[in-house]
Amino acid sequence: MSAQNAKALAEMFLGDLGLEAALTLKVMRAAPAERCDYRPDPKSMSALELCRHITESDTFFLRGVLDGRWPPFEPAEPIGASTPQQVADHYQLHVLPLLDEVRTMPGERLDAELKLGDVFQMPAVMFLSFLLRHQVHHRGQLTTYLRPMGGKVPSIYGGSADEPFRAG
Repeated sequence: MSAQNAKALAEMFLGDLGLEAALTLKVMRAAPAERCDYRPDPKSMSALELCRHITESDTFFLRGVLDGRWPPFEPAEPIGASTPQQVADHYQLHVLPLLDEVRTMPGERLDAELKLGDVFQMPAVMFLSFLLRHQVHHRGQLTTYLRPMGGKVPSIYGGSADEPFRAG
């Protein structure tokens, strides 16, 4: 890959990440705080744990791309928030600015090969693609929790039974 191609891919992935982050924040804010300990199965993360996981993972991956390396597998920025809304506020305040920082990176750094443990080795820009899929996956899990928690499912890619699509 060339630096120019890496920069073009980054712009595409960052555009998608910005759109997906807005939807993820919408889902986090739809989770009822009083039921944030809900988990559909003992093996599942709770709603609050999912919100934290999304936020900590996004921070971890974006910081790794920015720094050109990753620390040991630990949350990059542990979140002490006690409600999904507080986690969403943290995400908006601390994670969204990281997207802007990555946007300013030169193509040469985005094209640099990064290694994450013994599992992943690829150009830095491709970790943005992984991050995008990871976030959407866990947001999907959280979305399935909303109704059993007594919450309403917001529109995501189109209307929902709780927030129907309205044209124009």
